[in-house]
Amino acid sequence: MINKNLFAISCMPLIALMACTNGESTAGSATIPNATAEKIEFKTAATKSVEMNNVSIDVFTEETGASATCGANGKSYTGKAKLGVDGLVESYLNLKNFGNACDSIFNMFKSSCGSATPSGSCDENGNLETYCSYTDGEFNYLDLMYKLRIESDASCNSFEAINMQHTLDKYAAQFADDPNELSFDSHVLAYNGTFPMIISSEDDYELFRDKTGTRKDTDPFIREVDAFHAVKFFPMTAAIAGNGIYQENCKTFIVISHDGGQPTGHMLTHISEGNIEITGISKGGRNPLTSNYFSVGFLVRDCDGLIDENSTVTFKGFTSKTWCSAKILQIPNNLDEEATYIDNPYCNENQHENAETYSEWFRADLAK
Repeated sequence: MINKNLFAISCMPLIALMACTNGESTAGSATIPNATAEKIEFKTAATKSVEMNNVSIDVFTEETGASATCGANGKSYTGKAKLGVDGLVESYLNLKNFGNACDSIFNMFKSSCGSATPSGSCDENGNLETYCSYTDGEFNYLDLMYKLRIESDASCNSFEAINMQHTLDKYAAQFADDPNELSFDSHVLAYNGTFPMIISSEDDYELFRDKTGTRKDTDPFIREVDAFHAVKFFPMTAAIAGNGIYQENCKTFIVISHDGGQPTGHMLTHISEGNIEITGISKGGRNPLTSNYFSVGFLVRDCDGLIDENSTVTFKGFTSKTWCSAKILQIPNNLDEEATYIDNPYCNENQHENAETYSEWFRADLAK
């Protein structure tokens, strides 16, 4: 469900850091530094500090800024952002020993620098120090906090051992043994099952709002997106792929689908001219689902001119024979008799109880 109620959801991870508001900045005066690798320095003590998903974040409320750090396996990340008067946005990035991942993280940083061009480049060991500043009169403190949160989360969780576990092929393999039976369409670059947690600003709402006035809350839809939104809504994919998401003479879309209750798997399985097919995957056997539903998203690249924002999205169902409970509860017809557990007839020999149906997953060749 894409509506303004999602603002409250997406602000929840930031409540520990700052008020969830779209208010304007109240920062003091600032000038645009002209040094090639300018550092952002905070003169006051951190107002708040918090650990989020392997990232340490410090908030400097008086200076309308924040910093994020992380480190593992000899790698270290430092990101800083600061908001000044007249919409001045400053961003700083320092990477050490990030190897090949440095280039893709730098590309993500570049895409969030507005019209500015950051200086520097990654060296052979994946070290980088860079800075950019630009002016955006509509940018506010919540936008800045979210920008830093997305970039740091994608960067700090882009280590190779984590990255390669979340490929689209591995996602599909949770539900079927044979790729010919169930697989993503080749146009799909990524899937994000935590999509509603990312809708965080008026800009997002404007992008995804119903332009016709006829769409129901549970209706799927498609939007063509630019580099900024691809990075924002698929941060891990962007960190891995960098500019590999985009190709000349191709269009990039986000396809939004409703979840339909948890747990449910989701795959965009077929694209043809004017049509998109999404498959909802059910756990084999009789399994309870929640009555809640939310939106999931797919990142699609179309170089064949097959789809646009008016394309039709259809659904089909798929019941997994591998993702299913080994035992199911059999309810007797006679209420005086006790219910018993029996072998689940829907399962095959490769049955497993659990599947990771949400989070973010990407096409494997984007990491090459």
